[in-house]
Amino acid sequence: MTLQTIPGQGLFYPTFPFHQSGGLAFNSHNLSAATHKAAFLGRVWNKDRTNKSIHKVGFRAGAITSAGGTTLRVSLQDVSLTTGAPGQPDGTQDQTVDTLLSALTANGWNQLGVLSADRAVNYMELVAVVFEFTGYGGADALAVTGLATNLRLMLATTLLNTAAWTPQNTLPDVILEFSDGTFGTLLGAFPCSDVNSLAYNTGSVPDENALEFQLPHPCKLDSLGALCQISAAGDCSLVLYDGTTALATCAIDGNTVSDNGTGRFAWTPIGDGTSGNKEVTLAANHTYRVAFRPDTATNVTLYYVDVAAAGHFQAHGFGSAAFLNSRTDAGAWGAGTATRRPMIFIGLSALDDGAGAGSSYPRPMAAGT
Repeated sequence: MTLQTIPGQGLFYPTFPFHQSGGLAFNSHNLSAATHKAAFLGRVWNKDRTNKSIHKVGFRAGAITSAGGTTLRVSLQDVSLTTGAPGQPDGTQDQTVDTLLSALTANGWNQLGVLSADRAVNYMELVAVVFEFTGYGGADALAVTGLATNLRLMLATTLLNTAAWTPQNTLPDVILEFSDGTFGTLLGAFPCSDVNSLAYNTGSVPDENALEFQLPHPCKLDSLGALCQISAAGDCSLVLYDGTTALATCAIDGNTVSDNGTGRFAWTPIGDGTSGNKEVTLAANHTYRVAFRPDTATNVTLYYVDVAAAGHFQAHGFGSAAFLNSRTDAGAWGAGTATRRPMIFIGLSALDDGAGAGSSYPRPMAAGT
């Protein structure tokens, strides 16, 4: 095994949907009439990269009005190869599941019941997940949500149909539960139950919030990053830890950031260019943490995502072996929160050349970045 340098500036891991203004937010796509529909369209992805059978579907609902007894029907459909662009469902409901609007959770995650039949799919097969009403009671409404983005992906599409299918600036937010109990999604989707942020400073409890993670084989990193807000007075650091030992510290002076107190991606090398480590080697299957640490009494803000079940991280970068952990006053790390992940990144500079026994990285959190 030899670690070979990645050409250029290396690569981020995991890749996130950076292409949005400010922090993280959901877009809502409102179904408020009998004929309204929404759809997520893309290629089926799973961690095993094998053919599987879709057994259930999960999605995040926004606001719900359910006074009229309307039923939501979610169906799996083929993607039309004769009508488009935009790419769109073919209109044939192949597998379905029906749920009363009144039984859905507003502004939260909904893992639906079993489909009318499992859908056997090839890995990377095009599929549309379609949301529409049946037995519309009048005056009822449902918002289907996804992550807001400024860069619309070509093959991972959110569509709304109030008169015709129209693509939206939204990453699909959908979980595919397979018959073997594993979870996947559509390639380029961003499945999550919530997005939010933590504001804290040196006097907070906790005062360090970190991404705890493992990687399946050795590599080197040369930079750290986070989706965060920093003000001019909010000096802070990104710190790579092995246990409670700091392996690298990236100091950020609040006066040097591009926008005062606005959500942005902060990316910084671990060396200052003249001294100190410029790369750190990570061992396979070993626990590390990257903390976003305030260095003053001024708040910094770190964004995070939640999933409804820890297994849903199988559809994200790092898989299920990465989540939020915290500590206070340089004390011990806690047990962590298995369903929450801070938007913290590592910059990989060298990878195992595969000369020994190898393994593959889990997929990045979003394609197209």
